[in-house]
Amino acid sequence: MRQSCFIGGLAGLLTMGLSVGALEGQIVSTGASSSSLTMRQGIVIDRPYTAVVKISTVVALADGTRVLTERTDSVARDSSGRTYRANRPSTMNPPCTDNHCGDRVMIHDPVKHTKAVFDANDKVATIEPETKHEPMYSAQAAASPATPAKPEPPTSADPSKPTWTVEDLGWKTIHGLSCQGTKRIWVYPAGFFGNDRPITSWHEVWISPEIMAEVLEIDSDPRSGVTTFEMDDIERAEPDPALFQPPDGYTVMERNSAPRN
Repeated sequence: MRQSCFIGGLAGLLTMGLSVGALEGQIVSTGASSSSLTMRQGIVIDRPYTAVVKISTVVALADGTRVLTERTDSVARDSSGRTYRANRPSTMNPPCTDNHCGDRVMIHDPVKHTKAVFDANDKVATIEPETKHEPMYSAQAAASPATPAKPEPPTSADPSKPTWTVEDLGWKTIHGLSCQGTKRIWVYPAGFFGNDRPITSWHEVWISPEIMAEVLEIDSDPRSGVTTFEMDDIERAEPDPALFQPPDGYTVMERNSAPRN
């Protein structure tokens, strides 16, 4: 049986394969400069890479105990804009102990307009049409001057409703890539969740224009802990084409068609 091996190391984010704003829908720069990076949702072509995404969550309990969970996924994008993500429960710490610890691979193919899931537990590849067609952005378009950032909506003047702000974190180098950072901060007033005092949560994302992807994301919420998505082992080269095909021995289920082996 051919294994779906990942070449060269290398997420969703929680999202891979979208342009620089998979989680936020669009990249927003709060620095009003015309040269600021602007997030655009769509399919990125001519920016291939492979990487691993390390996902960790730390939850602090009331008695001071800290609970850590970790997992390492594999991701890739080829020059045509196809994306690959392997969710790997087998890498979990603490170890996965149920009957669904096999890899689950998700493929998005904007050329064929299909999406697919390869399930290692059942040895089934499910392929169906992709009804939502995203715009495509080439490397040349990505290098062009950014469009003006979309103005942020004002925070709520109603003290009973949450407020949020956006911070421009500037630039820093992460795993050899220059990245621009943005931080969104939400404040939920007392009583909004039954809480007796305000609750503050925040989401921080660092985007690399070189590969047009999120290299680092951090979510912090006192109710659920701190979750970090960090891309590492980044290789800026074409991934193995075999990644985007069902592994040998899998039953292929195509929408509106009978199974075939």
